[in-house]
Amino acid sequence: MPREISKFLTQDHRACDEAFSEVENSILNKKTDGLDKKFQEFADDFLNHFKMEEEVMFPVFEERTGMFEGPTQVMRMEHQQMKGLIAQMQGDVEKGNYEHFLGLAETFMILTQQHN
Repeated sequence: MPREISKFLTQDHRACDEAFSEVENSILNKKTDGLDKKFQEFADDFLNHFKMEEEVMFPVFEERTGMFEGPTQVMRMEHQQMKGLIAQMQGDVEKGNYEHFLGLAETFMILTQQHN
């Protein structure tokens, strides 16, 4: 079972990263037609991933290990940071503020890589 969970997480992380990369590349290549839809897909992918971890995986991990203030607490804080960045980037997409978006995207990518 742990191997299956690890495989699922790896695949889901890659799918989320690819969705983000599509949005970022669209902005970098100035191909912003349909960007709102691409951004929403990216945001939904990440938010669903966070929800799955927080509502399914973390509680099982905590119950089995008895660790309630360790790794899962840190990952929940990371989720909050990334959710805040997603909200800010959404505002940038809506306003067409792509330079600011790219700055936030860099921070988002670093947090995501550390989290993964």
